Amino acid sequence: VSTQSTWGERALQVLEAIKVARLQPDVFTYNTAIGACGKGGQWQKALQLFDRMLADHVQPDVITYSTLIDACGRAGEWQQALYIFKFMQLAGIEPNLIVCTAMIEAFARAGEWESALRLFSGLNRRGLFPNVVTYSSLMPARGRSSGRLCFSWCVI
Repeated sequence: VSTQSTWGERALQVLEAIKVARLQPDVFTYNTAIGACGKGGQWQKALQLFDRMLADHVQPDVITYSTLIDACGRAGEWQQALYIFKFMQLAGIEPNLIVCTAMIEAFARAGEWESALRLFSGLNRRGLFPNVVTYSSLMPARGRSSGRLCFSWCVI
């Protein structure tokens, strides 16, 4: 068992200990646990924690959503990441650059380069301006684009 796979387990144990102590986990606690699950490749546990967060009436924030999108994207679950991306907007939370970059990377890792480029090209309309992390998140899209040059021309 790798150290990464135990991050989620440990986060869940801490969350359970908080509840046993009759304390209410807050958004920071949930975000930390969700992030640990994502880093450990346990995207489904991350989603379960999100459901638990909502059941506990803890209001998710933009960090919650970016962490969930990242967890799903790391696992190649771009459709789930897109669902979360849309869900957050329906919940009235506008995606910031970190969220959009996580979604771009989720698309790119899955080889959904057209979707990655579409979201990238729409950043300015959202009032967001790409940074080096955003540009870097597009690199997997270029590598999996079957030799198409669109990526290079769209970015340059």
